[in-house]
Amino acid sequence: MGLTYRIHARVSCARVFRKAFFKLDQSVTGDLVVISELLKKSADAGVFLSYENNELRFSLAVESFPEDIKREIIAHKPALIDFLKQRKLVASGGMHRPPLSIADRKGPLHLSFAQQRLWFIDQLGGSAHYNMPGAWRIQGIFDEQVAERALERIIERHEPLRTVFADGGQGPQQHIRNHVAFALTRLDLQGMAPEVQSKAVQEAIDAEVLAPFDLSTDL
Repeated sequence: MGLTYRIHARVSCARVFRKAFFKLDQSVTGDLVVISELLKKSADAGVFLSYENNELRFSLAVESFPEDIKREIIAHKPALIDFLKQRKLVASGGMHRPPLSIADRKGPLHLSFAQQRLWFIDQLGGSAHYNMPGAWRIQGIFDEQVAERALERIIERHEPLRTVFADGGQGPQQHIRNHVAFALTRLDLQGMAPEVQSKAVQEAIDAEVLAPFDLSTDL
């Protein structure tokens, strides 16, 4: 098997908040999180919710309505109706969406709601729950220098890959780094028996998958 290379570049697409710094209406944000999670939980249980004629509708992909899901839906029915109504308006074009624009780099770059949520989790010690791992087996000649240069160019071209979060005077903020040093992590497995190599590779993959993402430093 020879040398095995692992690309050490775990990228998080979303990041959460520290409550002590969150200046917006926390109750509204909390409701959005609860409703979003309830919709996902319902769908996972085979209950699909929709809005029609100012009423909450549902369809089932299971034989019976799970009682625990039913109780949660009843408890949050008004919020569910408001949320699904707004989502339907946006999808139908009934609600105007402001045009996308480049954020002013001269001022602080505040976090989105999703980023604030992940930042909060990070401040509690981090979590590997949002990691999206992948592994590839490459056969043939592998030019590590070319691979590193290609990945460096990708990082240079995309700001999200160079963005970290840091505490600011008005709460957590995004910090876009001008340059990020990148290098492949190398594990030398030469001289090992095939079964020992396979075990070492699997252990390295497992360790990477379970490593919490540090939003203040990690790529």
